Amino acid sequence: MRYSLTRALASLSTRHPRTVVVFALVSALFCLVTAFQNLSFTVDRTEMLDPRHPVQSNWRAYRAEFGNLSDYVVMVKGDPEKARKAVEDLGQRLQAEPQTFSNVLYRFDLPELLKSSLYYVSLPGLKALEAEVRGAHRLLEPLATPTGLEGMLRELARPGSAGELANRLAGSLPTLNKVLRSLVICLESRGEAVAPSFLTEIESDIPEVRELHLKPGQKTFYLTVDDGHGFMMLLNASDSSGSFTSSLHTMARLRALAERVQREHFEVQVMVSGEPVINADETRQAIQDAIRASGYALGLVGLLLVLVFRAVLKPAAVLLSLLVGLSWTSALAAWTLGQVNMLTINYVTMLTGLGLSFGIHILYRYQLERSIGLEPAQALKTTLGMERPNMVGALSTTVAFWALFFTSFRAAGELGLVTGSGMLLCYLSNVTTLPSLLILLDKGRPEFCPHWNWMRKTNSWILRRRKAVLLLSLIFSLYSLSFVNRIPFDYNLMNVQADNAPALGVERYLQRFHFSALYGVVVADNLEEARQLSRRLQDQPTVGRVASITNFEPLQYEAKRPLVESLIAQGKGLHTPAFPHLRSAAEMESLYNAYVAARGQGLEALRVWRQGDKREQADQFQTWLNRLDRALDTDNPGPMQDSLKAFEAREIGQVISELKLLKQQSAEKPNLIEILPEALLKRVVSPQGRISLRVFPRENCWDREALGRFVKNLRHIDRDATGYAVLVYYYLEDMRKAYIQSGRNALVVIFLLLAFHFRSLRTASLAMFPKLLGVLWMVGAMGWLGVSFNPINFLSLPLTLGIGLIFGVHVLEARNQCLFRDSTGPAIVLSGLVTMIGFATLLSAGHKGVASFGTLMVLGVGANLITSVIMLPALLNAKPDQLDE
Repeated sequence: MRYSLTRALASLSTRHPRTVVVFALVSALFCLVTAFQNLSFTVDRTEMLDPRHPVQSNWRAYRAEFGNLSDYVVMVKGDPEKARKAVEDLGQRLQAEPQTFSNVLYRFDLPELLKSSLYYVSLPGLKALEAEVRGAHRLLEPLATPTGLEGMLRELARPGSAGELANRLAGSLPTLNKVLRSLVICLESRGEAVAPSFLTEIESDIPEVRELHLKPGQKTFYLTVDDGHGFMMLLNASDSSGSFTSSLHTMARLRALAERVQREHFEVQVMVSGEPVINADETRQAIQDAIRASGYALGLVGLLLVLVFRAVLKPAAVLLSLLVGLSWTSALAAWTLGQVNMLTINYVTMLTGLGLSFGIHILYRYQLERSIGLEPAQALKTTLGMERPNMVGALSTTVAFWALFFTSFRAAGELGLVTGSGMLLCYLSNVTTLPSLLILLDKGRPEFCPHWNWMRKTNSWILRRRKAVLLLSLIFSLYSLSFVNRIPFDYNLMNVQADNAPALGVERYLQRFHFSALYGVVVADNLEEARQLSRRLQDQPTVGRVASITNFEPLQYEAKRPLVESLIAQGKGLHTPAFPHLRSAAEMESLYNAYVAARGQGLEALRVWRQGDKREQADQFQTWLNRLDRALDTDNPGPMQDSLKAFEAREIGQVISELKLLKQQSAEKPNLIEILPEALLKRVVSPQGRISLRVFPRENCWDREALGRFVKNLRHIDRDATGYAVLVYYYLEDMRKAYIQSGRNALVVIFLLLAFHFRSLRTASLAMFPKLLGVLWMVGAMGWLGVSFNPINFLSLPLTLGIGLIFGVHVLEARNQCLFRDSTGPAIVLSGLVTMIGFATLLSAGHKGVASFGTLMVLGVGANLITSVIMLPALLNAKPDQLDE
């Protein structure tokens, strides 16, 4: 059967070479067009798991209910006011482009929240505010009279005994101290310094509200961190398909607008991040690196083949045949997958490294047969008749990759399906297209074939010292064996990306405030369940914060309600003061006299206060009164008039604002669904009324151990918890398991295939030997160099196994003759060097994962090459009696 296939291929290539080449090129062009039209990239890592995986099912259900949205994050850092203006500018620009951006959230416009703002004050603060307003009643009422400040002083100066004065003013003492402090600051600075309000400043008992920097009467709030020096903006892409093209368009437009705002507000820093940006940056960098490396590889490999064969066209035919096979594979990927991700896109790199080996062996053998005088048709027939090692290598490597298809990791399965099938297609292209091209390019005279006599001499020298070679190999194997369980696996996806990736800087900055692109999601059926889940999650040691609309619910509502009702009642009983007019000299004198009288009464009360429990506040009163005496300059009333005007304008204006807010208050509990902005509700409330809680980690969950603890705590609360943190955890775990499981399965199937091919278990074991030893040596080299496995370079293991197998099968097929006497040895070395050069170009990649993949492939291919052409022949010659003849 094999000879019939060989004769058929040779006959087809010699009789109809033009037809074969035209068909190959036309079909390749058609496949490229098909791939270009139907094959897309996706940056969505969440699609890498098996759809039947429970975690993936939970995620899809969540997306179906809450929308297929991923948040882009923009950080604006700098002076709070300048950063606020910049984020307002950027927010308006983004909202002006609804065709690109949606759900832009950078501020909360909450006018309805003002009616319930007292409920967001901490309970101690609310008690202090209620007591202060009640005690300040005697001070605030006179302010509402036509005499204003003078009337307040006259009220304080009302005659009475020291004890009566002390009791009457005791409740007003905290407010008196604040009034004196504000007045002193204005007089000492001539109205320049800003004095604090003389009502209690609001401090919320809700962390998320504190981050909004709530102030009396405030209607607009911003998403801030870092004490107001960092403004955060969330937005979604209008195109939620998750395709690489749409993600790049959205990201490019967002960065263009961010850079424009950065130029116009040059004193602040504008940065873009978020899970879609991190993924898109990583994918783009990896694709750019792969394209650049492929260009370098084709150029360097082409140059090497030209130098070796002293020709241009025939080495070009090898590359062209490979491109035909890659084109067929790309169409297969478009028809079977429809889209590729960061993992499956590696099929091009893998097939380039593996597919070239077939073409080099065919070209080398054909040139050898032509160099000894065979006619082109006979040389081609002989060459294809010796294709059995390549065919066995192709089938075995295909089986190794197909083994990935039966794992639970969807991305690995897709990669295995496409790459394994692509191996057969590249082999088919090399045994059909390449022979036809060789016939067409043959000039009818004997061809040059490099014999590389130095290789034969070197090989003979080594075999004469095979015991030393075997001893050295044993020593290095034992050394490598010591690293088998010591090579670490770096799961951190941030460590495989380019060092200068700007989105990673934002991610690290946000982690300081317990925000991250890796967060969990828990869904509650209603507000009450959301409250309970939020409390339980916040008690978990690995949880940094829980983002939920329940965070905007007042705490201790029942305890606060009587205080709120009391404040509302007091506010209704207070009249709003009027802004003062410019005083005449006589009015200034009358005001001063009122102050002197009030001061005298205050000193009388001071003696009583110091004897009771108000000693500390009495000392403050004395301090501010003494500073006020020093600040008053009756001989120069002009500046004093200006300072007093500034004091009254600021403080009375503040009192008016606070009293107005107090009169607007409602004792009813706020309805969050009605008052929160739509851009926020769309993210957290589904059309069915269910509520999602985003759970952010306390630790850096890009580290595997921290991520594992966080996911464990999360799923302890809710077994159906989902989110990027959960998905990435299982994505990494399933990927590692998939490679190990597929490697085990592939070894068994490949061994059976080799045993069937060689009809001998011993020979099959020898064929497996160089690839297993090569992997072991690769691990030893990794330990020596300090290289770790990571989610990108771990793929080098099955690929190294495939390459090592092809080398070993070729050596065993030529075991009855000197390896370097014909084309076998040189072709193995040349194909190994070509493959190493191809992968070495990946070392120039900016993406550290891709670069480390190139490092491991160079080590793996080099180790397999050495074990195949040095160790295996030494072993065969050492114990020839153990080989089947």
